[in-house]
Amino acid sequence: LRTVSNTGGVWNAVTTWVGGVVPVAADTVDFTATSGNLVVNVTTATLGGINFSNYVGTITFNANIQVNTSVNLGTGGYTQAGGGTFGLTIGLSTTITSNGVSWNNLLTFIGNTATYTLADNLNVTGNIVLAGTSSITFTGNILYIGRDLTISSTATALGTTTFNFNGTGTWSYSSVGLIRNNITIDTLGILTISGNIYYNTGTLTYISGTVVSTGSVLNIAASTTINTSGMTWRDISITSGTQTLTSDLNSEVLRMNNAVTVNVDTSGGNVYILESLIKSGVGISQGTASINLIGTGTWTHTAVGVLRNNININTTGTLTIGTNVYYGIGTLTYLSGKINAKNSTFNISSNATLINCNKINFDNIRVNQTSIVIMNEFFSGSPSLVT
Repeated sequence: LRTVSNTGGVWNAVTTWVGGVVPVAADTVDFTATSGNLVVNVTTATLGGINFSNYVGTITFNANIQVNTSVNLGTGGYTQAGGGTFGLTIGLSTTITSNGVSWNNLLTFIGNTATYTLADNLNVTGNIVLAGTSSITFTGNILYIGRDLTISSTATALGTTTFNFNGTGTWSYSSVGLIRNNITIDTLGILTISGNIYYNTGTLTYISGTVVSTGSVLNIAASTTINTSGMTWRDISITSGTQTLTSDLNSEVLRMNNAVTVNVDTSGGNVYILESLIKSGVGISQGTASINLIGTGTWTHTAVGVLRNNININTTGTLTIGTNVYYGIGTLTYLSGKINAKNSTFNISSNATLINCNKINFDNIRVNQTSIVIMNEFFSGSPSLVT
């Protein structure tokens, strides 16, 4: 055990420590009510624990404290300085106790198959970086994210801890690490979602706040529950799994990039696309949720994968339909909007119901043999060639 002396000082000075020994690897560092101000001027050895209980001085981070096993943020009353560029770097499995104290410096997790146990809710008003080299598990309570969350490795984050965005910051990735914890967006500030983000398996919930998703893509590659009706995503790419919508899902672009069958099911919501629906995989896309095309954009297929969800075209803009689209099983309904289907072929791959689709001027309609097509009106008055 190494204790910060009453005089304090810089980390690597012997006079800073009771007993005159600078902490070495596996040591536990303790702050007391009489410990002086401490400046972390060098990256520390990897400690076995750190305890801020009763500390009332100032700790200034000009470098990182590395720690494993145990972090206790104490009872508050001390000042965290340094501008947030440096802070705590946590490696092996560690229990973190906040006692209600907010952490306002950098918090980095670098573990390899490590488990981080939150003994109580942890409020971080500094930046958080997930940089683990393999799966990292967060268990217990809520991790409140008040600034930036950056995923900088390929590690998968999972576990029972809910990640709650409650401040103004950015959610971004510089690698392809995946989050599977439940995520809640509930802020009075602005959350910026930047670039490609990777999420699945858990429940993704929006409650409040301004979300800026320009230039971002939400990549979903496994079954996920989505409850984000109060916000609009810029771009969503689904490659596998069953997506359960507990409220409406709003996105400017929806990409169905699945090579295998995927489901988009409703448990209280449907899909609303403000711009483009893009089907690029050969797998079937199906489910109980309706897909509503409500803006100016495109409906295109770059492969022969079939859409089977009910689709409603209900826009005040112009919908452009690509060279080939593939549809079957569900009901395609035209309600409103200008349709540009020049040079397009509508491929009906299996049984389908078409409502008011005579108003869509496909160049060609191709119906697979044995298919039963139910229409409220035939394509009379349309230049479409039915094959």
